[in-house]
Amino acid sequence: MRRARPTLAAVARHAGVSVTTVSKVLNSRTDVAAGTRERVAASMRAVGYVPTTAKRLFAEGASLAVVFDGITNAYSAQVLESVRTAAYERGAELSVDIMQAVPDGRPVPWTEEWVRRCLARGTVGALAVATEVSDAAVALCEDIGLPVVLVDPPHRPGRRTVSIGSTNYAGALEAVEHLVAAGHRRVAFLGGTRGDDATLERLAGCRSALDVHGLPEPTVVLDAPTVDRATEAALVLLSAEPRPTAVMCANDVIALRVLEAARRLGIPVPAELSVVGFDDTYLAEWAVPPLTSVHQPIREMGMLAATTLLDLAEGRRPPARRLQLATTLVVRSTTAAAPEAAVGGAA
Repeated sequence: MRRARPTLAAVARHAGVSVTTVSKVLNSRTDVAAGTRERVAASMRAVGYVPTTAKRLFAEGASLAVVFDGITNAYSAQVLESVRTAAYERGAELSVDIMQAVPDGRPVPWTEEWVRRCLARGTVGALAVATEVSDAAVALCEDIGLPVVLVDPPHRPGRRTVSIGSTNYAGALEAVEHLVAAGHRRVAFLGGTRGDDATLERLAGCRSALDVHGLPEPTVVLDAPTVDRATEAALVLLSAEPRPTAVMCANDVIALRVLEAARRLGIPVPAELSVVGFDDTYLAEWAVPPLTSVHQPIREMGMLAATTLLDLAEGRRPPARRLQLATTLVVRSTTAAAPEAAVGGAA
């Protein structure tokens, strides 16, 4: 049987250093101590490692650890697919950890034990998607030799941490401007987790769009973190008098529950109620009727996160610590003129 070719991880284990340090030596980086460089070179000879090309350092079985709170939603699935595409193009594999579903006996992500196990299996970086990671945990990972990149973190990380996101404020601002232009004056905002930075930025954009036109503050509900709670909140919101004529939602899943609540209450969409989501996952296009939504460039965010993380693992500096990609509004069939505007009534 053909003997397996030695990997970067094997060199790192033999030398007692991280895979990142080995790749720095292969890249002739100057920020590695001479003694460490000599030890890595000796380990390469000892395990029989032969470099291929400098641009394919990760073709030797290295991987990225991708950490989620859960992947039973369209957003996480689309991020994971784009991360996989970018990682494979650079010769890296993926391993996935779920924060809330780690079986007994396995380390929880972000502990020192978990980080060291990642390094032992050839992991060169960790990517957290919409998951809370403390600055202390990021510092621990980096000190041990595991660079970290965050995608859509719930709270703004420290200045040293690299994060990838989108223009939440501008996206919501554009969406509510669209509603105002259609004559809507009673706008509500339905959010998910109270205190989540992305939700608060989207709420701020909604408020700004109304304020600039001298319109009343939106009715705000920030208590819909689950599908059931979102449905309940939407039913209460749409049963109020006077009822809002438009609802700006913090994400597509919440928007779909608003559509379901409207169906149960016999409120036609968009004739009497306009609904806007955020994310523009594939659920938006599949909705009935198709959902107007703020498009986050999810594919581009995932690919940028993966390539940035691999660059960090190779010792390169990121272009910025906080990267935000532009959003755009995709208008479909859940928004139309407000009922009053449609009949020429008062604003």
